Amino acid sequence: MNNLIIYLLSSTCCLIVFYLFYRWVLQSVGLYQWNRIFLLLALGLSFFIPLLQIDPNIFNDLLPNGMTDSRKVVEHVESQLVLLVIEEGMPMEEFGNVENSESGVYYWLGLLIYITGFSIAFFQLKRNILSIIRMALNGKVTKYGSFSLVEIHHKPFAFSFFRLIFLNPEGLTESEKAQVIAHEEVHAREWHSLDILLVEVLKVIFWFNPLLGLYKKAIEQNHEFIADGQTAGKFGISNYFQLVLKMAIRQQKSTVANHFANIPIKRRIQKINQNQIQTMQKLKYLIVMPLIGGLMFCFSCKQENENVNQNELVKQPAPEMLSVAHQPQQDKGIPDMLPLKREEMHKMTSGFGMRTHPIHKKRQMHRGVDFSAPTGTGVYATADGEVKGAEIKNGGYGKLITLAHDENYFTRYAQLDEILVEEGQEVKRGDLIGRVGSSGMSTAPHLHYEILKGDQPVDPADYFGEGVKFE
Repeated sequence: MNNLIIYLLSSTCCLIVFYLFYRWVLQSVGLYQWNRIFLLLALGLSFFIPLLQIDPNIFNDLLPNGMTDSRKVVEHVESQLVLLVIEEGMPMEEFGNVENSESGVYYWLGLLIYITGFSIAFFQLKRNILSIIRMALNGKVTKYGSFSLVEIHHKPFAFSFFRLIFLNPEGLTESEKAQVIAHEEVHAREWHSLDILLVEVLKVIFWFNPLLGLYKKAIEQNHEFIADGQTAGKFGISNYFQLVLKMAIRQQKSTVANHFANIPIKRRIQKINQNQIQTMQKLKYLIVMPLIGGLMFCFSCKQENENVNQNELVKQPAPEMLSVAHQPQQDKGIPDMLPLKREEMHKMTSGFGMRTHPIHKKRQMHRGVDFSAPTGTGVYATADGEVKGAEIKNGGYGKLITLAHDENYFTRYAQLDEILVEEGQEVKRGDLIGRVGSSGMSTAPHLHYEILKGDQPVDPADYFGEGVKFE
């Protein structure tokens, strides 16, 4: 549910940014075909960009260091906020397995509301399409080139739907009928109905988003400007103006068809008389590319600590014994090595911090790091200490070993296949204590490793990173 809310908010932000860019920058340019393409592209990208997962490291060479570092600051603050919640009143053992008893009620209530709104919007769209089909079946149909002209005798007086052109000829001269048909031919020839139907389908799926109504209105206006320009050029602006005024008084529109008069007359006349577009104005469309890039950077970049690739892991120190030369400089009671041997480890699959739970699909705090390795791979104590726990947890940990070390440090080794130590046993740094498995809430064999200082989780990467030398 949390992921769905984040997606909807992200897509809404994209819709707002694209629409404001259109209104403030592109609407006045007068390239109606280009504007039509932009609006359709904006709709698609707004719902697609939040679904993308992009490694933010690709931006490192493109952005100043300050900008990439600021993202790390945001992630750090997010993690610290979660830690503050833990500190203020949530038991450490229960965090991550907590299920809000009310969440199920909210989920089903939200689902019921969505289905109700979806059903209403769907049946409205169905009713409008069926009404057009009934008009086509009941009207007088005449083949008109590659289109079909349907003569009707009620409102609306003129509109098109795909290859069908509907016209009420009452009160129109032959010349005016030819102009109306030519206007609607443009809509039919350029498949404008497909654009409208696309927006209507999105309005059914995202019925709660009022921005889609603004996009539909903008797309319809560009359709009319395109048809006006081509028709006026064929029959003359003066004659066409008179027809536009006459049809505007008569027209009443449906929601899924292209109508002859569905935008203010004054604006249509202004657009027909618009001066020739300057080349410099066309350059405004080049701003679209950095705009798309910026939205992808904001809404598609996944957290850096969620998937650490194998090359990055190779750069980390190998999880083997310290050389004798370096041992005097180490405090053996503080965790300072990796819990798996380098040659037996595949990669780090999840880092410390906020992430989307692989099973629950909810955004929550990950208090340790996960190492992918085959079942049975040896797990080693990362510092001298005492076994405080060697147990099987019913929650996400599975088979779990907890070690107590100097300076109030604790380490946890979870998801084990086998526990090789007993509670109360003294262990030395580098001792084999267990074997990798998939005994808890897991999708594949791996080791979940945590470091706690007091009762607060800390990032294990800070303890097996720089400054530690291995043989």
